[in-house]
Amino acid sequence: MYRLIKRNLTYDNGFTLVELIIALAILLIILAISIPAYLGYVGYAKESVCLVNRQKLIEMYQIYLITENLEHTDILFEKYIQENSQNICPSNGSIGVINGKIRCSMHKSGREDDVEDEPEVPYL
Repeated sequence: MYRLIKRNLTYDNGFTLVELIIALAILLIILAISIPAYLGYVGYAKESVCLVNRQKLIEMYQIYLITENLEHTDILFEKYIQENSQNICPSNGSIGVINGKIRCSMHKSGREDDVEDEPEVPYL
């Protein structure tokens, strides 16, 4: 009789509420740490893609000047950027020339000393 009562009082078929709450808390802590890190990597990747695409835009412009036998002018370069700057920035930033450098409205470089990072307008 004692075994029958003891068997009915113990439930070994599942988790207790405390165990579920602890597991949920651990998962939330892991998510709280990993989501900002993931978003940081995504932002850095978009900025890198934008920089590479701006550098490729300069290379395409140089090829355009050579194939069309044209001389570089600021007006011609502005026109070329307006016609060919679609999908340069993955964050849909607008591309323009400021102080002889191609800039993106979304990815402002805080590193003004790094000349190699920002593509410059070519003068052939």
